[in-house]
Amino acid sequence: MHPTYTQSPISITSKSKVNKSPTILSSTTPSYLPSARPITIRPTDTRKPTTFKSPSISSTQIPSKRFPTNQPTSKSTSSPSPTAAPIVDVTYHPYAPVMLGTVKLYNLFMGDFNSPISNTTRYLMNYLAANIGGSDKYSVVTAFFQIDPITKIKTYMSNSVQFKGSMNIPTFKTILTDTDIVMTLIAQFNARTIALDSNAVYAFIIRGDISIHTNGGSFLSDWCGYHSAFYLTNGMIIKYMVIGDPSTALYNGPTCEYLIYNTANGNVGADSMANTYTHELIETTTDFYNAWYFDQDGDESEDKCIWNFGTLIGNANQKIGNKQFLIQKSFQPGVGCVLRVQGLKK
Repeated sequence: MHPTYTQSPISITSKSKVNKSPTILSSTTPSYLPSARPITIRPTDTRKPTTFKSPSISSTQIPSKRFPTNQPTSKSTSSPSPTAAPIVDVTYHPYAPVMLGTVKLYNLFMGDFNSPISNTTRYLMNYLAANIGGSDKYSVVTAFFQIDPITKIKTYMSNSVQFKGSMNIPTFKTILTDTDIVMTLIAQFNARTIALDSNAVYAFIIRGDISIHTNGGSFLSDWCGYHSAFYLTNGMIIKYMVIGDPSTALYNGPTCEYLIYNTANGNVGADSMANTYTHELIETTTDFYNAWYFDQDGDESEDKCIWNFGTLIGNANQKIGNKQFLIQKSFQPGVGCVLRVQGLKK
Protein backbone atom coordinates (compact mmCIF):
# COMPACT_ATOMS: atom_id res chain seq x y z
CA MET A 1 0.00 0.00 0.00
CA HIS A 2 1.34 3.39 -0.92
CA PRO A 3 2.06 5.37 2.27
CA THR A 4 0.46 8.71 2.96
CA TYR A 5 3.05 11.36 3.71
CA THR A 6 2.64 14.09 6.26
CA GLN A 7 5.02 16.40 8.03
CA SER A 8 6.15 15.63 11.53
CA PRO A 9 7.49 17.84 14.33
CA ILE A 10 10.93 16.78 15.57
CA SER A 11 13.82 18.34 17.45
CA ILE A 12 16.48 19.98 15.33
CA THR A 13 19.22 22.54 15.64
CA SER A 14 18.51 25.77 13.80
CA LYS A 15 20.50 28.90 13.16
CA SER A 16 19.24 32.02 14.87
CA LYS A 17 19.03 34.94 12.47
CA VAL A 18 19.36 37.35 15.39
CA ASN A 19 22.57 36.26 17.09
CA LYS A 20 23.84 33.63 14.63
CA SER A 21 24.04 31.05 17.42
CA PRO A 22 22.28 27.65 17.28
CA THR A 23 18.98 27.24 19.06
CA ILE A 24 16.97 24.09 19.68
CA LEU A 25 13.51 24.05 18.17
CA SER A 26 10.71 22.46 20.12
CA SER A 27 10.01 18.79 19.47
CA THR A 28 6.35 19.20 20.34
CA THR A 29 5.41 22.41 18.55
CA PRO A 30 5.47 22.43 14.73
CA SER A 31 8.35 24.62 13.68
CA TYR A 32 10.26 25.73 10.64
CA LEU A 33 13.70 24.23 10.07
CA PRO A 34 16.73 26.48 9.51
CA SER A 35 15.83 29.48 7.40
CA ALA A 36 17.30 30.72 4.17
CA ARG A 37 17.45 34.35 3.18
CA PRO A 38 15.59 35.71 0.16
CA ILE A 39 17.28 37.55 -2.67
CA THR A 40 16.49 41.21 -2.02
CA ILE A 41 15.98 44.08 -4.44
CA ARG A 42 17.45 47.14 -2.83
CA PRO A 43 21.24 47.64 -2.72
CA THR A 44 20.78 49.32 0.66
CA ASP A 45 18.86 46.35 2.04
CA THR A 46 20.12 45.52 5.54
CA ARG A 47 18.98 41.89 5.27
CA LYS A 48 17.35 41.89 8.67
CA PRO A 49 16.56 38.56 10.29
CA THR A 50 13.26 36.95 9.45
CA THR A 51 11.32 35.04 12.08
CA PHE A 52 9.02 32.32 10.80
CA LYS A 53 5.99 31.14 12.71
CA SER A 54 4.99 27.51 12.84
CA PRO A 55 2.61 26.35 10.13
CA SER A 56 -0.87 25.26 11.10
CA ILE A 57 -0.10 21.70 10.04
CA SER A 58 1.64 18.92 11.92
CA SER A 59 5.13 19.59 10.68
CA THR A 60 8.64 20.70 11.20
CA GLN A 61 9.53 23.20 8.52
CA ILE A 62 13.00 24.41 7.64
CA PRO A 63 12.58 28.19 7.58
CA SER A 64 12.88 29.64 4.13
CA LYS A 65 16.03 31.37 2.96
CA ARG A 66 15.27 34.09 0.46
CA PHE A 67 16.90 35.74 -2.55
CA PRO A 68 16.52 39.45 -1.76
CA THR A 69 15.29 41.85 -4.40
CA ASN A 70 18.64 43.60 -4.13
CA GLN A 71 18.15 45.05 -7.58
CA PRO A 72 20.62 47.62 -8.92
CA THR A 73 18.85 50.90 -9.59
CA SER A 74 20.60 51.33 -12.94
CA LYS A 75 19.45 49.17 -15.84
CA SER A 76 22.86 49.22 -17.51
CA THR A 77 24.67 46.25 -18.99
CA SER A 78 27.46 46.49 -16.45
CA SER A 79 27.45 44.93 -13.01
CA PRO A 80 27.11 46.94 -9.80
CA SER A 81 30.42 48.19 -8.47
CA PRO A 82 31.95 45.80 -5.93
CA THR A 83 31.92 46.98 -2.34
CA ALA A 84 35.15 48.05 -0.73
CA ALA A 85 34.48 46.01 2.40
CA PRO A 86 36.71 42.97 2.90
CA ILE A 87 35.21 39.60 2.05
CA VAL A 88 33.88 37.60 4.96
CA ASP A 89 34.61 33.97 4.22
CA VAL A 90 32.01 31.25 4.39
CA THR A 91 32.20 28.80 7.29
CA TYR A 92 31.29 25.14 7.54
CA HIS A 93 29.34 24.19 10.65
CA PRO A 94 30.11 20.62 11.74
CA TYR A 95 28.53 18.24 11.23
CA ALA A 96 25.72 19.59 9.14
CA PRO A 97 24.93 17.77 5.88
CA VAL A 98 25.06 19.00 2.30
CA MET A 99 23.58 17.28 -0.77
CA LEU A 100 26.21 14.81 -1.97
CA GLY A 101 26.42 12.84 -5.21
CA THR A 102 24.02 13.50 -8.06
CA VAL A 103 21.24 15.89 -7.11
CA LYS A 104 17.85 15.21 -8.73
CA LEU A 105 15.95 18.26 -9.94
CA TYR A 106 12.24 18.68 -10.66
CA ASN A 107 10.51 21.76 -12.11
CA LEU A 108 6.95 22.31 -10.88
CA PHE A 109 5.10 25.07 -12.73
CA MET A 110 2.15 26.75 -11.02
CA GLY A 111 -0.14 29.13 -12.88
CA ASP A 112 -0.95 29.56 -16.55
CA PHE A 113 2.15 28.76 -18.62
CA ASN A 114 0.19 27.96 -21.78
CA SER A 115 0.61 31.15 -23.79
CA PRO A 116 3.28 31.13 -26.53
CA ILE A 117 5.58 33.32 -24.43
CA SER A 118 4.99 31.25 -21.29
CA ASN A 119 5.63 28.07 -23.25
CA THR A 120 9.02 29.49 -24.17
CA THR A 121 9.59 30.41 -20.53
CA ARG A 122 8.83 26.85 -19.50
CA TYR A 123 11.13 25.45 -22.21
CA LEU A 124 14.05 27.67 -21.15
CA MET A 125 13.66 26.86 -17.46
CA ASN A 126 13.60 23.15 -18.24
CA TYR A 127 16.63 23.60 -20.51
CA LEU A 128 18.49 25.31 -17.68
CA ALA A 129 17.59 22.51 -15.28
CA ALA A 130 18.71 19.85 -17.77
CA ASN A 131 22.10 21.50 -18.33
CA ILE A 132 23.08 23.05 -14.99
CA GLY A 133 24.90 19.88 -13.93
CA GLY A 134 28.48 19.94 -15.20
CA SER A 135 28.30 23.69 -15.92
CA ASP A 136 30.81 26.33 -14.84
CA LYS A 137 28.12 27.89 -12.68
CA TYR A 138 27.40 24.77 -10.66
CA SER A 139 31.09 23.82 -10.48
CA VAL A 140 31.46 26.04 -7.41
CA VAL A 141 29.70 23.42 -5.27
CA THR A 142 32.74 21.17 -5.61
CA ALA A 143 34.46 23.52 -3.14
CA PHE A 144 31.85 22.64 -0.48
CA PHE A 145 31.91 19.54 1.70
CA GLN A 146 30.50 17.86 4.74
CA ILE A 147 32.32 16.03 7.54
CA ASP A 148 31.07 12.75 8.93
CA PRO A 149 30.53 13.10 12.69
CA ILE A 150 31.82 9.57 13.38
CA THR A 151 34.67 9.01 10.92
CA LYS A 152 35.55 12.73 10.53
CA ILE A 153 35.95 12.03 6.80
CA LYS A 154 35.47 15.06 4.57
CA THR A 155 33.33 14.45 1.45
CA TYR A 156 33.06 17.09 -1.27
CA MET A 157 29.99 17.82 -3.35
CA SER A 158 29.78 16.90 -7.04
CA ASN A 159 29.09 19.00 -10.12
CA SER A 160 26.31 16.58 -11.00
CA VAL A 161 22.61 17.31 -11.41
CA GLN A 162 20.04 15.06 -13.07
CA PHE A 163 16.92 16.77 -14.35
CA LYS A 164 14.02 14.40 -13.74
CA GLY A 165 11.36 16.37 -15.59
CA SER A 166 8.65 18.94 -15.04
CA MET A 167 4.93 19.08 -14.48
CA ASN A 168 2.18 21.68 -14.39
CA ILE A 169 0.27 21.96 -11.13
CA PRO A 170 -3.06 23.73 -11.52
CA THR A 171 -4.02 26.27 -8.89
CA PHE A 172 -7.14 28.34 -8.52
CA LYS A 173 -5.59 30.56 -5.88
CA THR A 174 -4.38 34.06 -6.61
CA ILE A 175 -2.50 34.22 -3.31
CA LEU A 176 -0.16 31.49 -2.11
CA THR A 177 1.60 31.03 1.20
CA ASP A 178 4.59 28.84 1.95
CA THR A 179 2.25 26.39 3.68
CA ASP A 180 0.21 26.16 0.46
CA ILE A 181 3.37 25.25 -1.44
CA VAL A 182 4.45 22.62 1.09
CA MET A 183 0.98 21.03 1.12
CA THR A 184 0.88 21.07 -2.68
CA LEU A 185 4.14 19.12 -2.78
CA ILE A 186 2.93 16.63 -0.18
CA ALA A 187 -0.28 16.15 -2.20
CA GLN A 188 1.82 15.29 -5.28
CA PHE A 189 3.77 12.72 -3.26
CA ASN A 190 0.58 11.13 -1.97
CA ALA A 191 -0.96 11.06 -5.46
CA ARG A 192 2.29 9.52 -6.75
CA THR A 193 2.44 12.12 -9.52
CA ILE A 194 6.01 12.96 -8.56
CA ALA A 195 8.76 10.81 -7.08
CA LEU A 196 9.73 11.19 -3.44
CA ASP A 197 13.49 11.62 -3.18
CA SER A 198 15.57 12.91 -0.27
CA ASN A 199 18.39 13.87 -2.64
CA ALA A 200 16.15 15.96 -4.88
CA VAL A 201 15.34 19.64 -5.11
CA TYR A 202 11.76 20.47 -6.07
CA ALA A 203 11.71 23.83 -7.88
CA PHE A 204 8.38 25.67 -7.85
CA ILE A 205 8.21 28.15 -10.72
CA ILE A 206 5.19 30.38 -10.22
CA ARG A 207 3.63 32.94 -12.52
CA GLY A 208 4.10 36.50 -11.33
CA ASP A 209 0.38 37.26 -11.34
CA ILE A 210 -0.01 34.87 -8.40
CA SER A 211 0.88 36.62 -5.15
CA ILE A 212 3.27 34.68 -2.91
CA HIS A 213 3.41 35.70 0.74
CA THR A 214 5.52 34.38 3.59
CA ASN A 215 6.18 35.67 7.07
CA GLY A 216 9.40 37.05 5.60
CA GLY A 217 7.62 39.23 3.06
CA SER A 218 6.26 38.97 -0.46
CA PHE A 219 7.48 38.20 -3.95
CA LEU A 220 8.74 41.35 -5.75
CA SER A 221 8.25 43.53 -2.67
CA ASP A 222 10.84 41.73 -0.53
CA TRP A 223 12.36 38.84 -2.45
CA CYS A 224 12.74 37.17 -5.86
CA GLY A 225 13.00 33.59 -4.65
CA TYR A 226 13.68 31.43 -1.61
CA HIS A 227 14.43 27.88 -0.56
CA SER A 228 13.39 25.80 2.39
CA ALA A 229 12.90 22.20 3.53
CA PHE A 230 10.74 20.10 5.83
CA TYR A 231 10.72 16.71 7.50
CA LEU A 232 8.29 13.94 6.64
CA THR A 233 7.06 11.60 9.35
CA ASN A 234 9.56 8.98 8.15
CA GLY A 235 12.44 11.35 8.94
CA MET A 236 13.18 12.24 5.32
CA ILE A 237 14.12 15.87 4.62
CA ILE A 238 12.46 17.31 1.53
CA LYS A 239 14.14 20.32 -0.09
CA TYR A 240 12.36 22.82 -2.31
CA MET A 241 12.76 26.29 -3.74
CA VAL A 242 10.30 28.89 -4.97
CA ILE A 243 10.92 31.21 -7.93
CA GLY A 244 8.46 33.79 -9.26
CA ASP A 245 8.22 35.00 -12.86
CA PRO A 246 8.66 38.79 -12.71
CA SER A 247 7.67 39.28 -16.35
CA THR A 248 4.08 38.22 -15.64
CA ALA A 249 3.75 40.22 -12.43
CA LEU A 250 0.94 42.71 -12.13
CA TYR A 251 3.32 45.32 -10.71
CA ASN A 252 6.94 45.84 -9.62
CA GLY A 253 8.34 43.20 -11.99
CA PRO A 254 11.63 45.00 -12.75
CA THR A 255 12.71 44.63 -9.12
CA CYS A 256 13.72 41.06 -9.98
CA GLU A 257 14.97 41.77 -13.49
CA TYR A 258 18.48 43.01 -14.23
CA LEU A 259 17.70 43.58 -17.92
CA ILE A 260 14.15 44.48 -18.87
CA TYR A 261 14.62 44.07 -22.63
CA ASN A 262 17.05 42.46 -25.07
CA THR A 263 17.81 39.62 -22.67
CA ALA A 264 20.12 36.70 -23.49
CA ASN A 265 17.39 34.40 -24.81
CA GLY A 266 14.79 37.00 -25.69
CA ASN A 267 12.53 35.97 -22.80
CA VAL A 268 12.56 38.40 -19.87
CA GLY A 269 10.79 35.95 -17.55
CA ALA A 270 13.09 32.96 -18.06
CA ASP A 271 16.25 35.03 -18.39
CA SER A 272 15.49 36.81 -15.10
CA MET A 273 14.47 33.63 -13.30
CA ALA A 274 17.62 31.82 -14.45
CA ASN A 275 19.65 34.04 -12.14
CA THR A 276 17.35 33.46 -9.17
CA TYR A 277 16.97 29.74 -9.96
CA THR A 278 20.71 28.98 -9.95
CA HIS A 279 21.20 31.13 -6.84
CA GLU A 280 18.57 29.18 -4.91
CA LEU A 281 19.68 25.79 -6.27
CA ILE A 282 23.25 26.25 -5.03
CA GLU A 283 22.08 27.51 -1.65
CA THR A 284 19.64 24.62 -1.30
CA THR A 285 22.30 22.00 -2.00
CA THR A 286 24.97 23.60 0.21
CA ASP A 287 22.87 25.05 3.01
CA PHE A 288 19.51 23.32 3.43
CA TYR A 289 20.51 22.51 7.02
CA ASN A 290 22.77 25.47 7.80
CA ALA A 291 25.96 23.69 6.80
CA TRP A 292 27.49 26.76 5.13
CA TYR A 293 26.78 30.37 5.94
CA PHE A 294 28.51 33.56 7.02
CA ASP A 295 29.08 34.05 10.72
CA GLN A 296 29.03 37.84 10.75
CA ASP A 297 25.88 38.56 8.78
CA GLY A 298 24.11 35.23 8.29
CA ASP A 299 24.34 35.34 4.50
CA GLU A 300 24.60 32.16 2.46
CA SER A 301 27.22 31.67 -0.24
CA GLU A 302 25.20 33.03 -3.18
CA ASP A 303 24.05 36.06 -1.18
CA LYS A 304 27.64 37.19 -0.96
CA CYS A 305 27.77 37.78 -4.72
CA ILE A 306 24.17 38.82 -5.27
CA TRP A 307 23.60 40.91 -8.42
CA ASN A 308 27.33 40.73 -9.19
CA PHE A 309 27.68 39.54 -12.78
CA GLY A 310 31.25 40.55 -13.50
CA THR A 311 32.07 41.66 -17.04
CA LEU A 312 29.28 41.13 -19.53
CA ILE A 313 29.71 40.15 -23.15
CA GLY A 314 26.60 41.65 -24.71
CA ASN A 315 23.70 40.59 -22.52
CA ALA A 316 25.18 37.40 -21.03
CA ASN A 317 28.17 36.29 -19.01
CA GLN A 318 28.22 32.50 -19.18
CA LYS A 319 27.17 29.50 -21.21
CA ILE A 320 25.03 26.66 -19.87
CA GLY A 321 24.49 23.88 -22.35
CA ASN A 322 24.49 25.63 -25.71
CA LYS A 323 22.71 28.75 -24.50
CA GLN A 324 23.94 32.01 -23.05
CA PHE A 325 22.65 33.28 -19.72
CA LEU A 326 23.20 36.26 -17.45
CA ILE A 327 23.83 34.73 -14.03
CA GLN A 328 25.46 36.20 -10.96
CA LYS A 329 28.84 35.04 -9.71
CA SER A 330 29.05 32.41 -6.96
CA PHE A 331 31.06 32.58 -3.77
CA GLN A 332 33.88 30.05 -3.44
CA PRO A 333 35.16 29.53 0.12
CA GLY A 334 38.56 31.10 0.59
CA VAL A 335 38.47 32.72 -2.86
CA GLY A 336 35.50 35.07 -3.28
CA CYS A 337 33.05 35.70 -6.12
CA VAL A 338 33.80 33.60 -9.21
CA LEU A 339 32.11 32.54 -12.45
CA ARG A 340 33.54 29.02 -12.08
CA VAL A 341 35.44 27.12 -9.39
CA GLN A 342 39.05 28.28 -9.09
CA GLY A 343 42.20 26.23 -8.32
CA LEU A 344 40.50 23.77 -6.01
CA LYS A 345 42.87 21.53 -4.07
CA LYS A 346 41.25 18.75 -2.07
